[in-house]
Amino acid sequence: MLIKLAEILDVSVSELIGSDVADEKNEDMIAVELARVVEQLASRNRRSKKVLKCVLIFLIILLLFFVFLCVINFAAM
Repeated sequence: MLIKLAEILDVSVSELIGSDVADEKNEDMIAVELARVVEQLASRNRRSKKVLKCVLIFLIILLLFFVFLCVINFAAM
């Protein structure tokens, strides 16, 4: 929300909250931390997609198994 407000007012977020402007060293540390967070989010995203894919495959196999049982049941009649 502060970011949107800062964009509308055309000022930085640090100016909005009244803090001092960060020096270049601090900005580098923030950039490194953001890169680490982005990598963690990407890893979590890959893991979530893999789990979702496995669950979907399991559900499809389960559905095919029930269809197979229904076909066998109707064929036995």
